Parts: sequence; structure tokens; C-alpha cells
Amino acid sequence: MKRRYSVTSHLRFGNGVQVTLDHYPLEVSLDCHVCGRGHRTIVMSTTGEPATYPLTPEHSYTVNNHGLLAKCTPTGHEYPGQMESVAVLSKPHVAIQIVFNCDFEPFVDLKHGTEAKDECTWARISFSAQCPQCGKAGRQSTQTNLGRPHRTSCSCGNLLYDDIGAPLIEKIG
Repeated sequence: MKRRYSVTSHLRFGNGVQVTLDHYPLEVSLDCHVCGRGHRTIVMSTTGEPATYPLTPEHSYTVNNHGLLAKCTPTGHEYPGQMESVAVLSKPHVAIQIVFNCDFEPFVDLKHGTEAKDECTWARISFSAQCPQCGKAGRQSTQTNLGRPHRTSCSCGNLLYDDIGAPLIEKIG
């Protein structure tokens, strides 16, 4: 059964911070019928080749997957899912919204004997943020189980972003 989800994160970036979406911007927790295990971290990438996408206000794009997939960790096998789109909205803060699809098939967990659940319970969105003050760039992320409010600053002390709310996970189809 094909499912669609939306993951939306709300962030307030510091003045002049340059932000890009990385090659592996989305990780989600799903039950995997391929390996028969529950609560797997599924890593979704944007393209078959490493790429960065600028995150600028009022910007959105369709992710060009070229049939690219997701992978289940820790086993590393392909998972039947992929990112569909990324939207970046602003006012009064930045919202990054990623839509992805995946397949769900009922199964019983091979290790724990529990029935699989048709739900996404956790998400992490990763991005790079470059400090305008010192020029240093680094990978950053926000996830559902992070304590908030959460402020991230560069090693030089300049504000990179405030994480003002947990990513919202919605089943949209």
C-alpha cells in the first residue's frame, strides 16, 4: 500500500546564514516489511549524485530522484520509498517541508513478534548552515525528539538558527 507523508520543520535562521539541503536530508522511522523489522531508520536522498539545494524563502522544487530510493538502516538494503518534493516558506520564520512516499505491507516483526504499524513516528531533517561572520559551514539537523527551544550557534558565537518547534509529521495519503 502506497503512503504519502509530509514532514515540516520550523526554524528561525540568523541574519545572513546561508542554508542548503544536503544529499541525505531526510531520515524517518518506519516499520520495514523488506527486512521484517519495526522502528527502522529510513534514510532518503535527493538525487543519485551528491547535490545541494539552496533553501531560500518562498522556494520549492520537485526532487529529481531518477528512481532513487531510500535505504533501511542498519542493514543498508533498499527501501521502497522516496522523497517527492521540498518546499521552503517564510514569514515569520522558515518552514522546511519535505513530502515523501513509501510502501507499507503488514507483517510481524521477526525479532519482537509485534505487528507492524502503518505510521511514521520520528523524523530528522538535515541541512548545512554557513556562518556569515566567519564563513564556516557545517551539517546541522532538527528532529522530533530534540529538547526545545533549541539554539545553535557557530563556534565563533554567531547565531545560526533557533529550532522553534518539533518537525510535524502528517500522513497525507
